Amino acid sequence: MAWAQENGPVPKGLMVLHHCDNPPCVNPQHLYVGTHSDNMRDRKLRQRDARGTNVNTNKLSEDDVQEIRWLCQDGIMKRKIADAYDVTPAQIGQISSNKVWKWLPWEPRQPNPFVIEQLLVRHLLQEKGTSS
Repeated sequence: MAWAQENGPVPKGLMVLHHCDNPPCVNPQHLYVGTHSDNMRDRKLRQRDARGTNVNTNKLSEDDVQEIRWLCQDGIMKRKIADAYDVTPAQIGQISSNKVWKWLPWEPRQPNPFVIEQLLVRHLLQEKGTSS
């Protein structure tokens, strides 16, 4: 509305976007027209898309994902990891192959059997409602 008052009607097939990344903003100097694709590209560049812990249906935290990557790196079976984190083996596979959570930087580490065992025990205990 503010853009249209200043510049005329929004051309067909375009929408009003924000330079300032503030959706309620109505300052015409902060607005420009672009396509839906422009808007999606801008959303991704500004990291405003729902991902990771910003997705309210997500069961995993960023720390969980790092631990899962380490467990996969250490050769733990995807089924065991999935059971420990209450997700599917397919989801574990997508994490380990970097198809999901790929925006989260990989933090490699050296395998440590004690840590692996502790991670699995901790998550199995959490699943049963107790803490270690």
